[in-house]
Amino acid sequence: MKNKLKLIFYYILELLLSVFVVAFCTLIITKTTIYDSKFIKQQFNKNNYYQKLSTTIQSEMSKYIIQSGFPEDIIENIYTEDMLKNTIENMIDNIYDPQIKITIDITQVKTNLENNIDQYLANNNLKIDDQDALDRFVKQMTDIYSRELTISNVFSYIDTIVNKTMKILGLGIVTLAVIIILLIVFIKAFFKQNTCSIPLLVNGIILLIIYYYIYNNLNITSIYLWDSNISALLQSILNDIINKIKIISIISLIIGTLDIFIATLFKKKKKSS
Repeated sequence: MKNKLKLIFYYILELLLSVFVVAFCTLIITKTTIYDSKFIKQQFNKNNYYQKLSTTIQSEMSKYIIQSGFPEDIIENIYTEDMLKNTIENMIDNIYDPQIKITIDITQVKTNLENNIDQYLANNNLKIDDQDALDRFVKQMTDIYSRELTISNVFSYIDTIVNKTMKILGLGIVTLAVIIILLIVFIKAFFKQNTCSIPLLVNGIILLIIYYYIYNNLNITSIYLWDSNISALLQSILNDIINKIKIISIISLIIGTLDIFIATLFKKKKKSS
């Protein structure tokens, strides 16, 4: 009877350990993806986001150039992809560290545009009769630049959530790690049984089920948020998260299986000796 109770207690602890391992891996995936500014920045670069945004800004500005009477090349080189990248990375850093100030610097854009206009007027021996109209045009162009960058800052809507949960996430990972280590030590010491194989196999199976469920039921390519550039970025992020779930599940299954195989070999050696 004691042996049966001991065995039941062992499997209860193994089940608890499995739950904690699954929770730990879930938090690690979260921490290394959406809670990692480097990961988010890599996604922007991976999707050529700055090039796409530059094209979008150029297209939006072009809609108003005909009305102004200026040629389309008046907006050439008034901003660079590096300027867009620096601003957006500043916005991303602000999500994870509120002390970093968000700055959308339109001064350089305004100066470059005014220089282009002055050059165009000088080359064509033209003068501006309505300075107010010119100022409105320049402001219109800089407003478009600023607006498109603000749209790109769609992640700012979650910065409050991220800031509040960042510490909780870190604490959760540390707490779960300590609990898992203590449970492994206790099970090893008290039951003298193989400890890690069941939790690792359970973790691998659960994560693999989650992966295939998402893969088969969520059409990521159909997700649309805000605009096509942001949507493509979000789709890429989700794809990478799902792939990370798959990789961790496979690693867990492999290690769990190897653990059983190695433990079995040791038992056979002990019996033979």
